[in-house]
Amino acid sequence: MSSTFLEIKSYKLKRSFKNRLQHNDRKTNLSSGKAKGQEFINHVSINDRKSLSEKREQKEDSRTRTVISNEISRLKYRMKRAKGQKSKDKAKARIEKLIEERDNTSNLVKEAHKAYTELTFSITSLPLYKRDKTYAKELSELVNHYVSKNFPSMKVVLSVVHLDQASPHVHVNGFFDKYDSLTTDLNASFGRQPYGKHYSLVQKDFNDYVQKSGIADKYNIKVDKVIKGGKKTYIKNLAAYKAMQRRANKRASDIVDKYVDKVLKKNAAWTGIDYQKAIKDISSKLQEQYAKNLVVNLRSDEIYETMENSLSLKSEVETLSNDKVAINKTLQNNLRRLDSLSDSYVDLESKHKTLKRSKEELETAHSKELRELKDKVKELENKLNPQAEKEKSSFSRRR
Repeated sequence: MSSTFLEIKSYKLKRSFKNRLQHNDRKTNLSSGKAKGQEFINHVSINDRKSLSEKREQKEDSRTRTVISNEISRLKYRMKRAKGQKSKDKAKARIEKLIEERDNTSNLVKEAHKAYTELTFSITSLPLYKRDKTYAKELSELVNHYVSKNFPSMKVVLSVVHLDQASPHVHVNGFFDKYDSLTTDLNASFGRQPYGKHYSLVQKDFNDYVQKSGIADKYNIKVDKVIKGGKKTYIKNLAAYKAMQRRANKRASDIVDKYVDKVLKKNAAWTGIDYQKAIKDISSKLQEQYAKNLVVNLRSDEIYETMENSLSLKSEVETLSNDKVAINKTLQNNLRRLDSLSDSYVDLESKHKTLKRSKEELETAHSKELRELKDKVKELENKLNPQAEKEKSSFSRRR
């Protein structure tokens, strides 16, 4: 089962954005990608990098009111911690000059703080089409139409489909000029939302858009829905997701290899068939599918591993700014995940205890029945023994 993926990244500096452009507009396959050593066939639909030079941009070394205010805050902190009066007086004099500079600095914002944006779109788990030029072109058209509809203020500089990794995915790079920004487009398309809410809304909207488009039916793609508060666990951290994939691939490889060894030993006498190649091809596909199932459907015996992955909260929090709302939201989400996993574990423990108790009750009942049967046998023996002796004596007298 496939699903949809959408990632949004913003950049403050043009040089950071240019680095991403250079990476996305590469002319060779990734050395670590699925198409390593194969023909380079990435599909570029928009390449207007010249328009980037027309972008009005504040000088990266310009001193804004925010920069000056931050410097004042740092000096006030140092002044409080300073032990000598000379250091305190020096810091105080510098603060007074900075306050004067800040008051004479214009507060007009001519462009968004992070005007450069990269959107990444994909329909996941499509190994069949990972090198398909026709599919890449249609996916590109679908994504470009979606971007123009929902991000009309963004000037697209580059739109490219990469075909050298697990699934085709589209990178759309662009910028916002003057008073426009990513947030203004998101507010216009999805309404004003609390911090972080836009991300989930765009994810769900793109998923609905793909399901309603003709591409899913044409290429026989079953697209799973993005369900808010549903059973699926989405890992936003790419490194964590790839680590999970590696673990799943390793486990799948071990299981499939053992199965293949059994098949080869069992059918060692086959003749006229290149069974080794046939089994290798089948096992490769089986391993790929098994790995996907492991990533998507974690089994109950993997509960501790899943809980360990949930503790990646620590690294996620460290990457956040000091935004208390975002941190609290992340904490609550991870606590809910941990509660759910904890409930599952408690349920498993309860079932195990019930089975153990039932086994003990059966053993007790069996022992009781066995004792009762032994008592009855003994009682019958006691009744039969006098009668047997009597019959024996009578038989002796008759002789």
